Amino acid sequence: EDWAAVLSDSKSKVKWCLYDIVGKDIKFRKRGDGGHAEFLESLADDAILCGGFRVTGLDDAKASVRSIRTKFIFVVWVGTKANNRDKGFLGTNLQSILSKFSGYTMVIKEFNGDLKSLRKETLEAAL
Repeated sequence: EDWAAVLSDSKSKVKWCLYDIVGKDIKFRKRGDGGHAEFLESLADDAILCGGFRVTGLDDAKASVRSIRTKFIFVVWVGTKANNRDKGFLGTNLQSILSKFSGYTMVIKEFNGDLKSLRKETLEAAL
């Protein structure tokens, strides 16, 4: 439901959402309207999370036709202090978890709690 709000048209106030992954269960954790930076601040070092955010960008400004495009980034996050048993469950259930969500442009799997893969510059290069 919250992921659907992120995917809805640009009039939606929900720009990101996060879910806790505990074993095979996915439970809503948090959502917000602050975008990418607020999403990053909400990631916990002691949790296994999934969720995503909306990014809106402008195609090449030098081109004669400029277009604004919206992309949806889905993230699977494993904090450095996450429970080892839950990490094991994630390994066997990752595809099942991802199948519950749709509409994303790309998936980032960060299993080491490293924010580098989620930096703005890294995302811009990947998109």
